[in-house]
Amino acid sequence: MTTNARFLGLALFGVLVTACDAEPLGLQHRTAGNSVQPLGPAASTLRAGPVTIVTAIDFSGPPPFPATFTVTEGAARLGCSAGTLVDDLVTVAGVIHSGLPPAIRRTYTCTADGAGTITAIFRPKPNPTGSTQHWTIVAGTGDFVNLHGEGEEVLTLGDGGTGSTLVTGDIFYTP
Repeated sequence: MTTNARFLGLALFGVLVTACDAEPLGLQHRTAGNSVQPLGPAASTLRAGPVTIVTAIDFSGPPPFPATFTVTEGAARLGCSAGTLVDDLVTVAGVIHSGLPPAIRRTYTCTADGAGTITAIFRPKPNPTGSTQHWTIVAGTGDFVNLHGEGEEVLTLGDGGTGSTLVTGDIFYTP
């Protein structure tokens, strides 16, 4: 076996050992001294769990469509109970060639119980009705700077150019 092959084998072994040593869901943090601190229930500042958000959107005029949201589950965990939101279409690699519509970048602005914004990317999932999307939080400001999460959204169209979404998933804050 050559020296390069041995080095590659040891490197892969190290990756496997590190992966097997991870906390559930891979939630861990290495400090400057390279010690591992779990980001699970042992982290005292961690707020984690399910969240449900209901939105109301007016599609009757030109974009951007006016919209509001209410957090119906997990408002205390999130640190926000209501606010406004704005959607922007974004191009995500591979989406255009898949025949699916572009992804949506949604910015939630908290107007009750918190201060700041939450930005999430919503990606269409293959669905005959096109009404289901997967979301991932990609940024936060103010009270939401250390917020992470993902989940699903279902859109329901109403009469007169209105619509609503049910956004469900899990969130967590890192210290």
